[in-house]
Amino acid sequence: MSPLHHDPVFDCFRPIVPRLQEGLLEDSFLGTVFRSTYDVIRVSRGAAAAFPPPVNEEYFEWIDLLSAVVEARERFTFLELGAGYGRWSIRAAAAARQRGIETVTLGCVEAEPTHFEWLRQTLFDNGLDPDAHLLRRAAVSAEPGRVLFSASDSGGSSRFAPDTWYGQAVLAADTVSGRRSAISLLRRAMGRRLGHANPAAIPVEALTLPDLLAHFAQVDLIDLDLQGSELAVLASSLDGLTEKVARIHIGTHSRRIEAGPCRRFQARGGHAWRITVAARPPRPRTAP
Repeated sequence: MSPLHHDPVFDCFRPIVPRLQEGLLEDSFLGTVFRSTYDVIRVSRGAAAAFPPPVNEEYFEWIDLLSAVVEARERFTFLELGAGYGRWSIRAAAAARQRGIETVTLGCVEAEPTHFEWLRQTLFDNGLDPDAHLLRRAAVSAEPGRVLFSASDSGGSSRFAPDTWYGQAVLAADTVSGRRSAISLLRRAMGRRLGHANPAAIPVEALTLPDLLAHFAQVDLIDLDLQGSELAVLASSLDGLTEKVARIHIGTHSRRIEAGPCRRFQARGGHAWRITVAARPPRPRTAP
């Protein structure tokens, strides 16, 4: 089998081993860290800090992030929409610092209440002042206002505990009154019967991409993972994206969801957007 040739952008960075304090684990080869209580699944699998990173579904996300940093000059602006506890934001800041970029601006949007608090702490744990960046506890939507959002079970006793579940999503365009309506929406959205241990449906603020882009003159990279809302959000904002944003990484989770944004960007004009589609790498075969 021929050796794997990694993308040359990795040659522009060097691995850093952080000084770990109690409760912190190494997040990536850039020296970023995260709290072990934030992500039980990652901890159980072992937090990967290999350099270059393993070829999995995040490999191309790394390429987009590092390429955006290399192409930046005196400043770097990064938006993480559906930020969770801010994994890619801390990596973006660390990569920019390693390239000698002094002015780093982060915009992080996360609607799940527990994850949002963890987001602030994660930035602090990585030497970043949360108040110096744009952090909003909100959902990203095609329309402003309020939306219904599936939050974690804060009791932490179910499969929907915040440290094991990061699949929260917008469930409706308007606030739903009455628990029966909320549970009905959750059942339809999640495709299974819910028992007594299920995520709560909570109303949250909805921000549009134009709302967010108004805070920035230019954006080097948007990392967007909205659990199925990508097409509606992007379709409502293509003019603003084309004007202000250099690169977008979209986590779509399926070919069906992926096709919609691709068609929209292609319709906007090939001269404006170059589209790269990266599929999940196949699992290696085992010799008989």
